[in-house]
Amino acid sequence: MKTAQRTGVLERDGESTADETVVSAGLLTYSCLVPHIPQAVGLVRRHVHSRLTGWGVTGEAADEVLLVVSELVTNSVLYARPPVELDLTVSRTEDSRRIRVAVRDRGPVPGDGTWQPSADEHGRGCAIVAALAAGCGDYEDHQGFVRWADLECSGPL
Repeated sequence: MKTAQRTGVLERDGESTADETVVSAGLLTYSCLVPHIPQAVGLVRRHVHSRLTGWGVTGEAADEVLLVVSELVTNSVLYARPPVELDLTVSRTEDSRRIRVAVRDRGPVPGDGTWQPSADEHGRGCAIVAALAAGCGDYEDHQGFVRWADLECSGPL
């Protein structure tokens, strides 16, 4: 059985996006559209923190999920074309619980190749995600580009 519940919107500077939680046979899924604005990362972090708390994910596990969300959303907002969508999926088995963080966008913003970010300010996000995740990667499909990371999670869900 699959149920959906509208849980609110992310709003900032006149832009709003719907978010949704879906429960289906052993999976919990949370999705939200991400405003393509600089404040998006903070807005999304607050919504995800609230959702994780509701699912009983706290402490270090929640901190790791929030860091991965921040890194993936930041990359999409800064370097990709909108719309950007975040999906969290919790899968449960008798032995483990895993949270998949996936961020979909419409691909890189075309550039002229003249600007290069400073290594001091940028470039560590993918390494951080890889260090925290049990697995991570990216792929392209008919809806755009997806970057994902799977995190092992202990505690109730």
